Amino acid sequence: MILLRELGWAEVLDRHSAMRRSAEAFISAQSKADEELRISLDRSLDDARQDFKIVTGMDIAVFVAGFALLSISIYLVLDAKAARLIGMVGHLLNFRATCISTGDKNENDNFLC
Repeated sequence: MILLRELGWAEVLDRHSAMRRSAEAFISAQSKADEELRISLDRSLDDARQDFKIVTGMDIAVFVAGFALLSISIYLVLDAKAARLIGMVGHLLNFRATCISTGDKNENDNFLC
């Protein structure tokens, strides 16, 4: 009877040690997976920060370019000489477009067509 008890307890101890090894292996694998996940997230966040800086720089460049074009447009509108020059060029381009669209090829009528 003592021998059977010893064999029964030995089996229980073997199962217990097997479960403990299994739990340790699981905890080790989980720790390794957590570390890899943390490294991956840190890398992704670093990439996102760098891309955000690039996009912000591009936004600033587009804003500055738009502001410069707006300033030039305001200057040209307010400057009387520039306005007359732009008006003449616009009329010439409109006149030329009219000649092309009507198909007027008679050089005696219009020297611009």
